[in-house]
Amino acid sequence: MRVRKATEKDLSAVYSVEESCFEDGVKEDREVIRERLEKFAGGFLVAEDEKGRVVGYSSAEKWREVPNIRLNQAPAYHEMNGRIYYINSLGVAPALQGKGYGFKLLVSQVENAKKERCKKVIVITFPSEEHDRFFSRYGFKRKGEVANFFEKKKMNGVVYEYKI
Repeated sequence: MRVRKATEKDLSAVYSVEESCFEDGVKEDREVIRERLEKFAGGFLVAEDEKGRVVGYSSAEKWREVPNIRLNQAPAYHEMNGRIYYINSLGVAPALQGKGYGFKLLVSQVENAKKERCKKVIVITFPSEEHDRFFSRYGFKRKGEVANFFEKKKMNGVVYEYKI
């Protein structure tokens, strides 16, 4: 298992992971994913299996302050000097979930946030007990909800925060 920075050549595999992990109303648009890589390549990571295949990914951006956002927004808020590190996506192929790929991606993103001298890491995801367990294992705290974050699903987003 290896985590590395993504390149444009990885986008097809990233799209496949996104399609397999998330249902309509939760999955991100391809153009948004591409723009995230272009805007902050240092915050876009892929996880590879032992054969070098991309089986997971995570992308992030940096903010000065927490904006009013919704799912599928291009990284319009990204600021290279921001001190809030927002992990806007994290997904692992369903057949490999529970094998440490997601956790390795999360740990790698937190390490990136530290290198970028950010003061905290934020994740916004859909509500589930599985997410509560996953993020709390690393020390993230549930901080509240973003009303109607997943507009198409009419579902709030749950905010997790990790202070550095």
